[in-house]
Amino acid sequence: MTNVRGLEASERAETDAIQGGRASIVAEAAATKARGAKLTPLEAQVHALKVAHPDTILVVEHGYRFRFFGEDALEAARVLGIYAHKDHSFYVASIPNHRLMLHVRRLVAQGHKVGVVRQTETAALKAAGANKSKPFSRDLTALYTPATLDALNDDGGGGGGGGGGEGLAKASSAAILAIASESCPSNAATCKTP
Repeated sequence: MTNVRGLEASERAETDAIQGGRASIVAEAAATKARGAKLTPLEAQVHALKVAHPDTILVVEHGYRFRFFGEDALEAARVLGIYAHKDHSFYVASIPNHRLMLHVRRLVAQGHKVGVVRQTETAALKAAGANKSKPFSRDLTALYTPATLDALNDDGGGGGGGGGGEGLAKASSAAILAIASESCPSNAATCKTP
């Protein structure tokens, strides 16, 4: 009987979590725990980050892609026209890392605050360290709003669709090179330059 009661609570929690097409990461985590299933280490990291930043769409670096989780994945799918699917406990949508800033701009243009969560350790550091079996540590490294994107554009940084230097002003790559070829006699005083 307790199994049935636990299952009903689990179904209720999942129904509440996916209400009107929006799935709350916090509610999905609660539904997962109610079913007796465990969150993966990455899902636990995302849950903790979402609790710390509830009003922000989080874009999480995962290998060579950036992933959206839960309600963020559903909103990103709606705004960006990408596919969101259920993976373990959360809805997931992903974008390639070289298109990060293009998608960040599109989300911010729709009125969202976007946080970029990056891996803060490399595979080499992880292999040499004591936490070889734990997931990569991740932290919020950049937060974008209309004001911060305007500041990036004013500084000349963040141009294009790439994701190379978010949060950092890029130096201008435009340059002028002038080469003048003129034969001058050994006496440089007689050489005329325009």
